[in-house]
Amino acid sequence: MKKTNPYLPFEQFVYRSPLLPFNTFIQHLTEISASEERFKNLLSNKIIWEAIYLASPVLFEELLKYLQKGLPDKKEEERIKYSMVRYLGRMSTRCTPFGLFAGCSVGRFNEQTTIALNKTEQYQRHTRLDMTYLCALAQELAGSPEVKPYFRYFSNTSIYRFGDKIRYVEYFYRSTRRIHRISAVDYSEYLDKILREASQGRKINELAELIVDDEISMEDASAFIDELINSQLLVNEMEPSVTGKEFLYQAIQKFEEIEKTIPGKKEYISGSLQLLKQVSKVLEDIDKNVIGNTLHLYGDITSEIKRFKTTFEPKYLFQTDMIKPADTSFLGRDVIDDLKGAIEFFNKITAKPGETNLSKFREAFRDRYEDREMPLLQVLDNEAGIGYTQAGSTGDINPLVDDLMIPQPGSSNGNKVIWSGLQSILLKKYIEAKTTNQYTIELSDKEFEHLTTQWNDLPLTISAMFRIVQDDKNGRTVYMKTAGGSSAANLLGRFCYADKRIEEHVLDITQKEEELNPDVIFAEIAHLPESRTGNILLRPVLRPYEIPYLAKPGVEKDYQIALSDLMVSVRNGRILLRSKRLNKEIIPRLSSAHNYSFKAMPVYHFLCDMQVQNGRSAVGFNWGTLANEHNWLPRVKYNNIIFSVARWTIKREEIKVFIETKDDQVLVESVTAWRLPLQIPKHVVLDDGDNELFVDLTNALSVRTLFSVVKKRNSFLLEEFLFNPETAVVKGEEGVFTNEFIVSFYKEKQNNINNYG
Repeated sequence: MKKTNPYLPFEQFVYRSPLLPFNTFIQHLTEISASEERFKNLLSNKIIWEAIYLASPVLFEELLKYLQKGLPDKKEEERIKYSMVRYLGRMSTRCTPFGLFAGCSVGRFNEQTTIALNKTEQYQRHTRLDMTYLCALAQELAGSPEVKPYFRYFSNTSIYRFGDKIRYVEYFYRSTRRIHRISAVDYSEYLDKILREASQGRKINELAELIVDDEISMEDASAFIDELINSQLLVNEMEPSVTGKEFLYQAIQKFEEIEKTIPGKKEYISGSLQLLKQVSKVLEDIDKNVIGNTLHLYGDITSEIKRFKTTFEPKYLFQTDMIKPADTSFLGRDVIDDLKGAIEFFNKITAKPGETNLSKFREAFRDRYEDREMPLLQVLDNEAGIGYTQAGSTGDINPLVDDLMIPQPGSSNGNKVIWSGLQSILLKKYIEAKTTNQYTIELSDKEFEHLTTQWNDLPLTISAMFRIVQDDKNGRTVYMKTAGGSSAANLLGRFCYADKRIEEHVLDITQKEEELNPDVIFAEIAHLPESRTGNILLRPVLRPYEIPYLAKPGVEKDYQIALSDLMVSVRNGRILLRSKRLNKEIIPRLSSAHNYSFKAMPVYHFLCDMQVQNGRSAVGFNWGTLANEHNWLPRVKYNNIIFSVARWTIKREEIKVFIETKDDQVLVESVTAWRLPLQIPKHVVLDDGDNELFVDLTNALSVRTLFSVVKKRNSFLLEEFLFNPETAVVKGEEGVFTNEFIVSFYKEKQNNINNYG
């Protein structure tokens, strides 16, 4: 069969692996099960201490109590032990970066796959303050009377006029959560004049002078400006940003500017600047030192920031990304052929989207406005326009998971059951596998030769995330579920600060997109939905243009595309966004893995949905309607690519007797006798939403740890754990590591069309 895949790989790839080697963890499981003393010795490792402290300061304190004098309550000791087994498993088996539990780095293609990691003491990290704290700190610094007159103020980026009202979005905090609401004020020439001037950034006295006349004194004008600031029609330049320099360095730079421009010494300004610099220095000291040797420095930072009035929660104070450099980091070029073959097959079996939020918006727009071009903000207004649907989801902050979307057959069709040719083939193969006790079903090109590939509805750049199960003289096996993303930059944006090479790789991606579609402007969406989300949204400036929305942009004024500048229309079945100022089509981009649809502001939701219009954002394998109908699903394979792992839905009744078993040896023997007829391997993973728990079913402590998590559930899902230490491709002097690779692709020019971003 002739291959038609138009995607070519970028020169670099990103690989990810856990902090600790897998074989060491398996050895530890055996040791700590046999002896509590060995367990305590293992937990005295300062590297493990630091990783746990960053993940959970509360658990770290409990751990110290346990190690120093034990815990009086036996159940408390068991709880600590199970928690530590979960954490050790996370930092030994799972590759998704989270604090010091796992990290990433960059490699290049070569003749064969070879990843030889450096020792742990050579690992690097990038440590910063959590956005929850930084947002609160920004409010404190900006609200201080000593510095308020020296800040510039800008008009709120959500402002638009409708009739005799000016509408905009303001926010307030409920606990640490950022809550938005739409507000409106009466239009006046005074207000219009101030807002127009503030679009360039002006100090309070400069804005007040605009409206001073015979009837309005400077005092009254300043009070009016204060009212506009308090109501958030005007926002100061200390507002947190999600693009550009990290906020701490922005604050230092601004306070340095203020200190230089004002006469004499201002105690609050000088003191705040000194404190910000001290915190920055300690963060730099942490990153310069070996992991495990810097635990005390976190306490130093905590002591320093207590001098500010801003309150904080210790568990939401630090964010860390780890880089795992390697002496050798090559990925075999033959792997590219495997990936391209899988993407081509995925293309055939992935359904086109059905009714979507954008398609419903398009129809509503045509019904209301026909062929007219309208201001975007007016159209998205729920009262004045047609609004935009807000879809529910499981959550917008996935600190442990940032995987690609698994495409569904069809899309938002409620409870409608969708059946396709793929479903028919899968059902037939499933029945055969069940009848003959097969562990794996295999898909082939011949079975799907009646389907065609379509490339024009796929993004200009995409990412393939996969694991290499084996790559040696005996063959190569790759596990890959999906490929896609509105841009290949999505999965990598938040790691750019940690590694300059990742940033360069992401810039290659964004520049390639511009090269492939020069007739449009790709504009980065700069929006902060809520404080904690900023941890995954934070990224450098990755594109020349940005669309700021309730966040400070990272680019200069000429490269900011104001929402009030955007016009929307429907042309030839497409929703068209156009900048009036630039007279160019605008395609929004969000170079982040943020699950943006969760309780999103309509404007943000719309802009993010516009990244992929009339197309598929991802292709991949999915069991579809069969997924929830069977307690067991076999492994699915295509050539040497595993599309889906084997998985088992376990009912509580099946394990009730095991939970009540006290003797470890009897427990393991009973579990073994239960799992073998079901073909459940000894190493599995508990699929627990955003989390995963590795389980060794031949180890009593690991099994009891599983029970501690699921004992009150009616059912739970186990998946096979795809890793063989004997065929590991990521190695180091300390052992062998599980792996995850992200390879990014771009379309050849002749396959690009201008109407798809």
